[in-house]
Amino acid sequence: MLNKIKNEDDLIKDLKEKNKKITKSKATKKPLLTMDESWKLIGTRKNTDAEKVKLREVYNAMEKGIIGRDVNDYNKNFSKTEALKIHSRLLKLKRKDRLNEIVLTTPVNYYLAQNEAQLQEMYEIVKKELVIAIDTETTGLNVYKDVIVGYSITAPIADKHWYVPLRHELEQGINVNCDMHSGLWFLELICQLPCDKVFHNAVFDLHILHFSGIMEVRGKVHCTSVIAHILNENEPSYKLKDLAPKYLKFEADLYSELFGANGKFAEVELKYALHYACKDTHLTYKLYEFYLKHLNGTGLINYYLKVEQPLLQVIARMEREGFCVDLDEVRKQESEIKIKLKDMENELYGTLGEINLNSPVQLKNALNNIGAKVSGTSAEVLKNYEDDFPIIKLLLEYKTLFKFLTGFVEKVEDFIQSDGKIHPNYNQAGTVTGRLSSSKPNFQQQSKKARLMYKTDDESLIAGLDFSKICGEVKPL
Repeated sequence: MLNKIKNEDDLIKDLKEKNKKITKSKATKKPLLTMDESWKLIGTRKNTDAEKVKLREVYNAMEKGIIGRDVNDYNKNFSKTEALKIHSRLLKLKRKDRLNEIVLTTPVNYYLAQNEAQLQEMYEIVKKELVIAIDTETTGLNVYKDVIVGYSITAPIADKHWYVPLRHELEQGINVNCDMHSGLWFLELICQLPCDKVFHNAVFDLHILHFSGIMEVRGKVHCTSVIAHILNENEPSYKLKDLAPKYLKFEADLYSELFGANGKFAEVELKYALHYACKDTHLTYKLYEFYLKHLNGTGLINYYLKVEQPLLQVIARMEREGFCVDLDEVRKQESEIKIKLKDMENELYGTLGEINLNSPVQLKNALNNIGAKVSGTSAEVLKNYEDDFPIIKLLLEYKTLFKFLTGFVEKVEDFIQSDGKIHPNYNQAGTVTGRLSSSKPNFQQQSKKARLMYKTDDESLIAGLDFSKICGEVKPL
C-alpha cells in the first residue's frame, strides 16, 4: 500500500515538472511571422528564375483567394517550401479549369475520325487540298521504341481538322479508338497524295510514320521549325507553343500544363485530345502560311526550296541508317583511356597537389598557387595560359579525354537502339550559322581513334569527306 502511494506521489511530481517545462517553452517560443513578413523573408532567399515565377503565381493566387494554406501548416511559419507545394496544387486547379474550358470552346470544325466512314469522308476532303498539315501523337520521344497513339490532319481550304485515335485507353470500359489497320491505311493514302505536307518537327514525324509502316511521303515535306530558323537564327525557342503566340497571337497550351509533365497521351480523354491534337495542326498550318509570306518577302524562298526543304527527307534517312558499334573496341578504348587518365592525374598531382581536378574552386586555387592567375577554369579561359604553363596544356588534354570517357565511351550502350545501332540526331536548326549540328551523341566531334568504334554491315562502307572551308567557297544562292 505504501509503495502504491509512493508511486502516485512520484507520478504527480513528474507531471508538475512537465507542466513547468511546457509553460516555460511557451513563454520563450517566438511568435509566428505574419504572412507579409514571411513573403518578405522568402524574397530575400536565393531563388531561381523558375522559382520566382512560381512564387509570384502563388502570391497572386493567395491574394485573390483562389488558393490558401493547408490547415495542418497554420502552426508554423509560412516558408518557400510550403509556397512551392501550394504551387503544385495551384497547377492542378488551373489544369482542371483549363480542361473544362477546352471542352466548352472546342471549334465545331474539329472532328474525331473513329470509324471507316469518317476516315473515308476525311480522305475525300483532304485529297482536294494543295497543302495539308500533319502531326503525330506518340507514347514518347524515342522514335526507335515509342509508337503512334494517334494523328491529326488539317485541310486548310476546307477549314476542317481531324484527330484519329489509335492507341488511347478505354473510356468507361469502351474502346474509343479507330481500327488500327484502317487508321494507318488511310494515313498512308494521305501521305501518298501529291499535295505538300507541313509538319512542325518534320524529321520526328517522318520517323514515326516510317516505323508505323508508312515508308513514303510524297509531295514536298515542309517543317515550320526549320523555316523559323531560316528567318530568325536567334529565335529563343523553336517550339510551336512559343512561336504561335508570338507570331500568330493564338493562345497555345503547353502539354505539361494540361496533362502533367509525365502525362501519357494514351491516357488523355478524347474530348481533350481532340482539341489539343487538332489545334497543333491548325496552328502549324497557320504558322507555315505566315512564314511563307516572309520567305517570299525576304527573297529566301529559293534558298529554302533548293537547300533546306529537300534536306528534310535526307536527314530522316541518315538518322534511320545509323551506325553499327564495335563493343569490343569500345571496351578496349575504355580500358586504355582509364590507364592514360591515371598517368595524367599523377603528373598533374605532382604539380598541383592531390586536388579534385574536376572542382573549379580547388583547381583555380591550385593554379593560382603556381603563378597562373586564372580568372576561371573553363577550357576557353585556360587556353590563354597553356603556352606559359605546360601543366595547363596537360590539364586541357586531361579534361578533353575525361569528358570523352564519361560523356560518351562509358555511356555508349545507352545510345544503342534495339537494332544494335547508334542513331544520332542531325539538327538543321541547331546552330546560329546554319550548319548542321549533331546530338545524342554528337557525331561531329569524334576523334580519329573514336571512329574505330564504328563499323558497317557487310554491304556498306564508311567514307570520310572533308569539304575544307566550304562555307566561304559556296556561292550565295
